[in-house]
Amino acid sequence: MNTPKLDIEPDYWGNNLPATENFAPGISDIIEFRPMIEASARVMALQAGEIDVCVNPPISDLKFLKDDKNITVYEQPGTRLFYFAFNVEKKPWDNQKLRQAVACAIDKKSVLDAALNGKGTLQKTILNRGLWGFYDEMPGYDYNLERAKQLMKESGVTGPIKTTLTYATGAPYEQIATVIQANLAQIGITVDLVPMEQAALKAACKDGKQTLFLWRWNEDSKVDFVYRDLFYTGSGSNYHHFSDPKADKLIDDVATLKDQNKRMEAGVELQKYLVDECPQVPLYIANLVVAYNKNLKGQYFYGGGNHDWRHAYIAK
Repeated sequence: MNTPKLDIEPDYWGNNLPATENFAPGISDIIEFRPMIEASARVMALQAGEIDVCVNPPISDLKFLKDDKNITVYEQPGTRLFYFAFNVEKKPWDNQKLRQAVACAIDKKSVLDAALNGKGTLQKTILNRGLWGFYDEMPGYDYNLERAKQLMKESGVTGPIKTTLTYATGAPYEQIATVIQANLAQIGITVDLVPMEQAALKAACKDGKQTLFLWRWNEDSKVDFVYRDLFYTGSGSNYHHFSDPKADKLIDDVATLKDQNKRMEAGVELQKYLVDECPQVPLYIANLVVAYNKNLKGQYFYGGGNHDWRHAYIAK
């Protein structure tokens, strides 16, 4: 029996690549990741020198971190979209006009201020910024209580509405939920807040047990991982339980059309259509904020939070 000969790449790890083809000569023997859910605990650990990087520090603590001569605070536009959404299989949220009414009743600027002290970008479309075909020029739903009340009348839904809003425990979801609860009370919708651990929330959304919910989605390279994953009929991460033949057809077109111009047209039409159908209300794209030891070198930050630490080290 002949054993196939394997080609061996002598510089598999890239140590000898020219500087123009390599990131950095990472020299750390060990990179340790410590899950620290409580944001204030991460900040204290960073200031005490117990950790070298604090991801997503509380916005309220940024001034103190910036004043610390041993710490660098890095900020850039992000790609992670936070949104409010409906399970459209649950009454009365199968009613498009009622969903649009809710969208007009949400004060997105107040949401962003409460969640991130304004450190983000308000958004109308359902697609993450930076992705091919991003289009955010549709009218969308500005904060307009009169329009919200008119759309409620057009919906034909009568009587008081009482519903639940489910979300992951902790920031920024607690802050977002509280603002939206107050917003919807202004148009006669009573919202009970139901925080859950993220794994439990994900399972509930997948099974369709939630009614209204908060979620976030990050994608920085493939539009199909937004369109197909979130809105295609039967997708496991279509937590809206949205099923629409026109949307499915447009999603297929964006993925398969060879003519780039027609593909772009399909993408813009799809975004307009999904905003009009309103299975979700895009809220904002959060800025990326990271605080770290000023001597940290070789790190690569990405807007969605999927950072590259392979070459990170602490300079002596």
